[in-house]
Amino acid sequence: MKQLNRFVAVLLLLGMLLALAGCSPYDNPERYVEIEKYRDWEVERSYIAVDDELVRGEILNDFYEFIEFNEINEGEVKNGDPISVDYILYLEDVPVIDPVENYEFYVGSGEFMTEVEEALVGTKVGETVKIPVTFPDDYTDALLAGKDGVFEFTVNHIIDVVIPELTDEFVSANSDYATYDELFAAKKEYLEKENLADVLWKQIVSFSTIKSYPKAMKDQYVEDNVKLYKAYAAELGRDYEEFIQDTFSCNEKEFEDFLREKSVDSIENELIVRAIAKRENITVSEEEYQAEIEDNYAVYGFSSPEEFEAYYGGNYIYVHLMQEKVLDFVASTVTFF
Repeated sequence: MKQLNRFVAVLLLLGMLLALAGCSPYDNPERYVEIEKYRDWEVERSYIAVDDELVRGEILNDFYEFIEFNEINEGEVKNGDPISVDYILYLEDVPVIDPVENYEFYVGSGEFMTEVEEALVGTKVGETVKIPVTFPDDYTDALLAGKDGVFEFTVNHIIDVVIPELTDEFVSANSDYATYDELFAAKKEYLEKENLADVLWKQIVSFSTIKSYPKAMKDQYVEDNVKLYKAYAAELGRDYEEFIQDTFSCNEKEFEDFLREKSVDSIENELIVRAIAKRENITVSEEEYQAEIEDNYAVYGFSSPEEFEAYYGGNYIYVHLMQEKVLDFVASTVTFF
């Protein structure tokens, strides 16, 4: 419910980097990858269909700044209500997590165990409740798996979410579209295109075989990501070595080894992109490259195009753009049924 801030945006872009980082361009990427098939797929339309409610939700995300969140300081919690809570978890009367304050979530969303959210229904604002739970044997946290515990929740307030009415006038004044229907159609088309790209990429990868992973690409991947994490640690005001230790529970050398192992997926993606691009004569122009930087640096919280480019590196930006163009080409060869 909170606006996507730079911290989250950086993590999202970081996730993209971990999927597509690499090294300098290769003249002959096909010496490293064999692609059995990458075009002329037949795709069932239901695979890319997008529910209208999802489209509306994405549109509301675009207009997040216009949504109001007001505190309601009385009443009982109902299923589906967004609420703010403080909570802590006990095992045998001993706290096993630090107290969490002002945590916001929708009751019934699955944020917590089912019995927890069901128990919160009917709780009054300001009330503190203790909710016994039993963690399943296969729970992801080994410390809690199979254990009996008690959550203590205090309901701070219910949140009244006031959503703007998406009239044609509102849309026209706050977007590049004249009417809501135009915006809805464009957003739905965009989401279906994203779904198609995901389906196609998975197919292409499944029909591709990596012959070898160039050491130079692994080294470059490690260098690029170390640089990124150092910049991110500095942004948080953290010492890099301590940040790595706290985040990944390893030292710098172990972290670099981890990155080198992690690099294979990224190298695979980049080799596939470059091989298809070369075969189909797909290129990224300098104008397209600069436009990508200009269009995105402010979105991700950077003060200048130069800062954005230095932070993520030219190769990441270049390969990301090339993959988009490759997938656009592949999509143009699809037959739907």
